[in-house]
Amino acid sequence: IESVGYVHDHTKDLHILGYKLLVCGFWDGVSFIPLDFSLHKETRDKELKKAEERLTNRVKQIRKI
Repeated sequence: IESVGYVHDHTKDLHILGYKLLVCGFWDGVSFIPLDFSLHKETRDKELKKAEERLTNRVKQIRKI
């Protein structure tokens, strides 16, 4: 996938591959009409390295068991 980046999932406290979608639209309480949108990706190398370290540590812990 072109220009895909790691996005932080706050519910699971993980970084996953994907995009952030920002949508501007009209909502009348029942229906939503999108007017404009933009796709964004995170470029935070420090957070990505921390996530990779956590994954590596988890794999090491599993292998010890």
